[in-house]
Amino acid sequence: MSPTYSVLKTFYDFIIIGAGTAGSVVGTRLSENPNFKVLVLEAGTDVPRTPAFSVPVYATQPAFGTEALWQYQSEPQIGLNNRTVPVPRGKVVGGSSLFNFMFYTRGSFEEYDRIANITGDQRWSWNNILPFSKKSETRKLPTSGHDFPGDYDPSIYGNKGPILISLANDGSPFHERVKQAAHELPDFSWNSDTNSGKPLGVGKLFGTIGTGVRNGANNYFKAAGARRNLDLIRNAQVTRILFSNDKIPVVTGVEFTRSPDGPRTVVKASKEVILSAGSINSPQILMLSGVGPKSELEALGIKVVKDHPEVGKNLQDHTLLLNNWYINDNGTRDELYNNPAFAQQQQGLYDTNRTGRLSNTIAQSIGFFRLPPDDSIWSQPGVVDNSPGPNSPHFEFIMDDGFTNTLYPRPSKGNFMSIATVNLSPSSRGSVKLRSSNPFDTPLIDLGLLTEEPDLHISVAALKHAREFATAPIFNGYVLGEWGPLTPAQTDEEIIQYIRNNTVSIFHPSCSLAISAKNSTKGVVNPDLTVKGIKKLRVVDASVFPIIPAAHLQIPVYAIAELASEMIAGDYK
Repeated sequence: MSPTYSVLKTFYDFIIIGAGTAGSVVGTRLSENPNFKVLVLEAGTDVPRTPAFSVPVYATQPAFGTEALWQYQSEPQIGLNNRTVPVPRGKVVGGSSLFNFMFYTRGSFEEYDRIANITGDQRWSWNNILPFSKKSETRKLPTSGHDFPGDYDPSIYGNKGPILISLANDGSPFHERVKQAAHELPDFSWNSDTNSGKPLGVGKLFGTIGTGVRNGANNYFKAAGARRNLDLIRNAQVTRILFSNDKIPVVTGVEFTRSPDGPRTVVKASKEVILSAGSINSPQILMLSGVGPKSELEALGIKVVKDHPEVGKNLQDHTLLLNNWYINDNGTRDELYNNPAFAQQQQGLYDTNRTGRLSNTIAQSIGFFRLPPDDSIWSQPGVVDNSPGPNSPHFEFIMDDGFTNTLYPRPSKGNFMSIATVNLSPSSRGSVKLRSSNPFDTPLIDLGLLTEEPDLHISVAALKHAREFATAPIFNGYVLGEWGPLTPAQTDEEIIQYIRNNTVSIFHPSCSLAISAKNSTKGVVNPDLTVKGIKKLRVVDASVFPIIPAAHLQIPVYAIAELASEMIAGDYK
């Protein structure tokens, strides 16, 4: 049973803004102490009871056209030939964890050690973070009971957390071919567990699909049950954070409303307000509250509480390029759409025991790769390698037997494989700015995709690497040819235009309220996630990463939220 409220209290110890991937963790973990009165404010409501949110194979469908999302669009992207791209964010209890692709990737040990070095705080190191990642999860066997010994390391996963994870159910012929291809080609290798902290290579993909259904951050509230000291208020959009008039501003509370024209309600926090509204909404709320770049706030008539030049800056995202090939296989995921008898059979398996194709995510294999050390890009003036070290990838493959593409309609005939290429180590930076002082106006989101030369270079290299992978001997007679706009993109110039015309966001905005060392004048938050120059305010979500991790972000966010919860609780023992 999820917590609710009967009478809203006037005072709480902690107020958490946002019940998403991070806020769900912080709210429920703090309320484990019965002496803490905790309020969580969520602008959305509960997840719709539809297959698109619960059945794993339909993972791509909730990304558009639902009231459970903030339906944001980017500003025109110069690097994408001035196209705009969707930037949907979760507006629901559980946040974006309830419309993501459900991929479970931690990133490399170097990602977290880099944060520890940037902050000067070893609590952010891999060795300290890993137990918090494990705390959030419980590894389950696939619902088919088919285990994959040797393709993962059971010792590195948790067994007591609310997020249920598992490998996909079946080792389909396609994924056995992927494994064989990784052994056949000299530029590829098989990795027995990409979540070990050393992700490079091709491996099996874990997903937040334990028990054959999507698992999201709302599981934290389900696990907490009804607690008298935990109130969760839905349909409560925060309009601003309230501050004292002291020389160093002190947070006093939060103002929220249920509708643009509705009354404003104020609740007070005696200990702290924790901002967990995500990489778009967290900087938006801060700026609406008077914390942000002074010149931008004054231009909108917002009273400046604290001049914070980097609020909303440093925004980073991963790019996604979906590439498709025809294959000689009549048992792909495409048959769910092209073959009614197959679809009915698979629906029966899912309804009976949560097995079959519907129980898996849209990918079962994943790969992580680096550019070679002698790549020409590294000799160009001013180019810096943004990856944290030699064990960390520059780009990623997401592989499955089925047609996946968000820009083009599904073909009515044929069977396909998809290799999505993802730039995991971008140099490009964007921003989040206010459109106006109205909290119900959507913010101005510039993802800055492909605006720096190294990012385009990595994208080209990733596509060429995918084409090389498709030539493995195991794919002879199986891969029949390229599909659609990929086919004519052969020269470097044609490839670049294909990339600019077909790249989208993978929905990983981050780093817009970056962490830095305690004595640093850069960044927005300190190593303990308190906001620099303000008392009783912290940020806990993906916006605090200083550099975007080379991972799908839900698992790193669960880990840092578990760490933050321990930090906060420890400060108020």
